Amino acid sequence: MGTEVWIPFWRDQLQPYQNALVRLTPDALGDADLGSCAERLRPQGPNFMSPEASRRRAREMLSMWLCGKLADRSFSCVCSPGSPVQFLRGDHGGEPFDVLLKLEKGELSSRAWADRWRELSEAG
Repeated sequence: MGTEVWIPFWRDQLQPYQNALVRLTPDALGDADLGSCAERLRPQGPNFMSPEASRRRAREMLSMWLCGKLADRSFSCVCSPGSPVQFLRGDHGGEPFDVLLKLEKGELSSRAWADRWRELSEAG
């Protein structure tokens, strides 16, 4: 159900921001500056969000974008109540909404994420 419901929903949410996301690649997420991403992904119309709320929103939107990239590579979205969103293909997978948070906190390096993305992309 996750792939059929959530992926179209997330893509619809991101549609107004496609121009802001066009140059981004999944392996480069670790190098993305959430502050500048927040500016490019700001809501249309008046914006009354704090800088932290804007960064959080950008992190969530980039996570939705990453979910779409995983779905494009035939990963299935698994959403169980009370559990984090996971993407799985065979024995490979992960929690895309956790990636950007770990990158931001320094718990995952840009290099480690780029290597992990390459591994996921090549997984069969």
